[in-house]
Amino acid sequence: MTPEVEIVRIPVSAALAPELIQVLEQARQGYLAAPACRELRLLVNQARDEVAAIVTWSSAQVHAEALKTPLAATFFKAVSTFASARPDVRSYLPTGAEGA
Repeated sequence: MTPEVEIVRIPVSAALAPELIQVLEQARQGYLAAPACRELRLLVNQARDEVAAIVTWSSAQVHAEALKTPLAATFFKAVSTFASARPDVRSYLPTGAEGA
C-alpha cells in the first residue's frame, strides 16, 4: 500500500497554540494512532499563529476508514475549539521508493 501524506495548516491565536499542540499530541493515542497513522510531525511558525501537522497515513484507504470513526469526530471537534479559521488540508503521495 502506498502511504498518504497530509499537510494540515491550522490558524490559531498565539495564546492558544500550546493547547492546540497538546490536542494534536494527545491524538497520537486515538485518531492519529498507529498503525493507521505512521507518523505525526508538528511545526509552529515564528508568530505562533499557525500550527502545521504533517501526517503520514498507512494509505489513503486507511485514512478514509479512520475518518468514519467516533475518534475522528472527537478529534475534529477538539481542533475546531482552538482553530481561529478553517484549516487548510492537502494530501500528497510520496515520491521515490514509497510512492509515485
